[in-house]
Amino acid sequence: RQHPRQTVHTAVMVAPNGRQHPATVVDVSAGGARLTLPDDWMPNAGSRLRVFFLLDPDQVLVLESRVAHQGIGLAGVRFD
Repeated sequence: RQHPRQTVHTAVMVAPNGRQHPATVVDVSAGGARLTLPDDWMPNAGSRLRVFFLLDPDQVLVLESRVAHQGIGLAGVRFD
């Protein structure tokens, strides 16, 4: 891996096209993250996603990303 990963358990929202879906970040690095996703939704590899991290009640960090790989209930995203 190009960037070391840190294990976390952080709730986020992801939006492929304006419609938001809940997700959980299970690990993160400077280059991307691994997400658990709802059972009823899985983005396609290569899809663009916005990942919304709630830093505090008044501050949201939005990172543009692209789905690098996917598995059952998981997706790896690469930050742009």
